[in-house]
Amino acid sequence: MASEVIVISDHARKEAGTVSVFPVLIHTDYARVIEDVRKVEDQFNSEMKTSIDTKTTADFPELGLAHVTAFTIPYCRPDRLSIMTRLTEITFFNDDYYDDAGVEKILDYNNHLRECFGGRAEDELTKASAVTKSKQLQASVLVEMHYIDSELARDMMLTYNRILEVTSLGKNAGLKSLDEYLPFRIGNSGIEVYQDMSCFGMGVKLTKEEKEKLDPIVIAAHNSTTLINDYHSWPKEVRKYFNEVQATGKADLPVNAVCIFMQTEGLSEQASRQRVREEIIAQQKSHLAMIQDLVEQEGPLPEKYYMYFKAAQYTASGSEYWAAITSRYPTKTELNQPEVIIVDGELKYESSEIQQTPKQIATTFNGIPESAKSIIESKVNGTSAHIPDIRHSPADGAQTHHLISDGQFREVINGHANVHTNGKANGTSQGEDLEVYEVTTGNFQRAPEDTVLAPYQYIASLPSKNIRNKFIDALNLWLGVPPLALSSIKRIVEYLHHSSLMLDDIEDNSTLRRGKPCTHMLYGNAQTINAANYAFVSAFAEVQNLQSPSAITIFIREVQNMHRGQSLDLSWKYHTHCPTVDEYMMMVDNKTGAMFRLCVQLMQAESSVPCQKITQSDFITQLGRYFQIRDDYQNLVSSEYTTQKGFCEDLDEGKISLPLIYTIMDSSPEASVVKGIFHHRLREGGLPLHLKEYILSQMEEKGALSATHSLLQKMQKELIEGLHRVEETFGSKNALVELMLRRLWV
Repeated sequence: MASEVIVISDHARKEAGTVSVFPVLIHTDYARVIEDVRKVEDQFNSEMKTSIDTKTTADFPELGLAHVTAFTIPYCRPDRLSIMTRLTEITFFNDDYYDDAGVEKILDYNNHLRECFGGRAEDELTKASAVTKSKQLQASVLVEMHYIDSELARDMMLTYNRILEVTSLGKNAGLKSLDEYLPFRIGNSGIEVYQDMSCFGMGVKLTKEEKEKLDPIVIAAHNSTTLINDYHSWPKEVRKYFNEVQATGKADLPVNAVCIFMQTEGLSEQASRQRVREEIIAQQKSHLAMIQDLVEQEGPLPEKYYMYFKAAQYTASGSEYWAAITSRYPTKTELNQPEVIIVDGELKYESSEIQQTPKQIATTFNGIPESAKSIIESKVNGTSAHIPDIRHSPADGAQTHHLISDGQFREVINGHANVHTNGKANGTSQGEDLEVYEVTTGNFQRAPEDTVLAPYQYIASLPSKNIRNKFIDALNLWLGVPPLALSSIKRIVEYLHHSSLMLDDIEDNSTLRRGKPCTHMLYGNAQTINAANYAFVSAFAEVQNLQSPSAITIFIREVQNMHRGQSLDLSWKYHTHCPTVDEYMMMVDNKTGAMFRLCVQLMQAESSVPCQKITQSDFITQLGRYFQIRDDYQNLVSSEYTTQKGFCEDLDEGKISLPLIYTIMDSSPEASVVKGIFHHRLREGGLPLHLKEYILSQMEEKGALSATHSLLQKMQKELIEGLHRVEETFGSKNALVELMLRRLWV
């Protein structure tokens, strides 16, 4: 922890116009990290081919040049100030990069929509490659944090992952008050991650239970930080709103407390901004009052509690003082921006002579149906659920079909029916034979894909961590696979992955997948199997787009391995057979490892960097094993898995997992009881809760769960060592791969 800090004077705060009741401090080493900021700027702009200026440093009275981090984490340990500054700066760069990409998207909106139907795909993939580079820059800092303090770094990553799973860039619509708005903004603003960053910087460690206890107090301070950001960013958000209106004809209202007050209380813009400032003070006073209440209830609090509170306080007061002076947030005066009002859910300038009204979007958007626009926008914004884009050219020529229907002759040409009577009354007299006309056909007409794709589209739309695509992107920093080939490999993996999930859920009698009904529960077994087969064939068709002559051989070999491994898994379950640990590992190497080998081998075959350096190591084999064993373990102990798949769902399906093998591999009476439960379990409906609890207790008593956990931790160490060996062969670090691994740690 820093031995001392610099207190910003009341005079300086008054001159800046801040209202926070918390003190404003700055780290004593604030000048030392300016060079870190410049290095991040040079590196990011060089890698991303941009010229972004985040404007996160400013010339402060009595201080000179300073960065926002020195204000928001003034008690940061001196040896951690640099890495906290770099991580904060990279975060600002990423925010600005995506904002700039959004402006570019708006300006090229019409063309971009068409590109999503197939045109200029290589340009889109090149942009995706740039995004991967930006993630690599951030990942390198996050990995460095793990080496400094793995516990606090992991806390931050867990918070980050949790927020990503529930966050969406929602709109103000439906939020009827500030009380509804603030929890919504806490969830998607990233302030909780910054709290963990501050704790990392200060070295403050609290248990999960302690954090939950202090959450109501800390949230009040976070609310004030959110409102501070809303107040200072408002003019910038208004400018962005009208830029979008000018470019596309419409825009969503800013997600900002100023809008909330204008809409819900009917206040003017100026009055709403004043209400925001008043609420900043109210939230901070509430925070301090709750601390005092806690002290009165419990007596003197641990020092780490006070530091945890200060982390939230200085994030608020420091960010306000910084925002009031930095040029990152221009004022309405500096932008020469008139007052705005809200009319019919749209922002409008109060001055009629410069009124801007969003244009109405037609039913078809430049030739593209409005019904398709939301799907395209999801692709433009990078939020596609990886739904397959399988298109076929319609058959050329007319189709002529001669049909019998109620005594009428129908000739169908290009989908238009011409009806001819056959000279007889409709129907036939009793006893008269039905006159049959010859049916002739023209060109083949392909059936639409909507029905066959529906089950696939459903499972592809479910929430996913998307680990396989992240793995492919990370490896490509080494392998340099051309963009179109990389896209094909991703589609191959997606088709196979979702195909196997649909079939697995049927084979395992599962009812939940990622917290939602399994595909076959909605579409039936037969249609789901048909969709899974169609996805498999689509994967094979995609292989033909690859340039390497070995691609088909690789595909066939590894898909065969997947099915061989799956056959062992299913056979052991059906016959209640307990394999040896070595046999289990062989099954995993085939069933789970095959997908990772397929990714790597296809990428190496298409790589612009001739090498076989990854598959020559045991890194991929270890990764496949870790992935499966971790899944076995988490299924039994993780509350997240319980939510997504049900309590100990592997026991319901009778899966022979590694913890179960450890439990029943001996000849003890307890092992025999567990074997008997599995042998006589119901095929449908799984096991009763009390039997699952009994099996779980036996796993705990026999040390099966602890043995599995110990093995996983040993494998974690071996995976990092294996990754470092691969990094040595390539001559460069790959922080994205390491970060992906560390996010899986148990």
